[in-house]
Amino acid sequence: MRKDVDETEVHNEPNYCQFTYSQPYEVKISGRRFSRIEVRHLLVASCLLILLSLSWSIPSFPLVTPQSFDLTSFIILTVVLFLCFLPHELMHKAIAQRYSLLAEFRIIPSYAMLTALTIVLPVFKIFAPGAVMIAGEARPEAYGKTAAAGPAINVALGATMVGLLFLFPDFAYFFWLGAYLSGWLAFFNMIPIAPLDGQKILRWNKAAFSVLFVSSIALFAYASFLLVA
Repeated sequence: MRKDVDETEVHNEPNYCQFTYSQPYEVKISGRRFSRIEVRHLLVASCLLILLSLSWSIPSFPLVTPQSFDLTSFIILTVVLFLCFLPHELMHKAIAQRYSLLAEFRIIPSYAMLTALTIVLPVFKIFAPGAVMIAGEARPEAYGKTAAAGPAINVALGATMVGLLFLFPDFAYFFWLGAYLSGWLAFFNMIPIAPLDGQKILRWNKAAFSVLFVSSIALFAYASFLLVA
């Protein structure tokens, strides 16, 4: 996308929220704070993440028995899921607000239902109960950087986890899981189809898209290799 965008092009550029969802969510406040509605939505998302980690740490879930409950696995999975998901969404919010855009997290019913559905699946899991909704007018660069912020923080976090894995082998499982899930979330979001981040990044800057896409694939592939190695 050209940097010398004139005012007409700026006004014609669909905003992040309208472009991503057919029914835009209303975002009423700006500033680096959280509204009560946003906090409630974050709490619902947190509950879904906890249930997801519970389903992973209990083989017989939802038929919970004391003998099958692994408290250590549950704590590790919960911490890792929050480390992967929350920074991704909060980086979207932070970068959007840097460009004076309105930004709040909202539960997306279809996404939340899909996340809830995968709770009962034995292997395949999706942890995307909602997203940060963006509203306002800005240059295409602002929307592109806002979209890129989420996958970028996941790639950075995953790469850090890989390094820590070799530095602290006693905590190898925790760091491997962090790298694996960070890589998966980054790769999934970089798929260039709406409403995922990759589609918006590709529209803004093909070079930035290529770097993030290749990085997310490399991280996810390497973490997957460590699983079978």
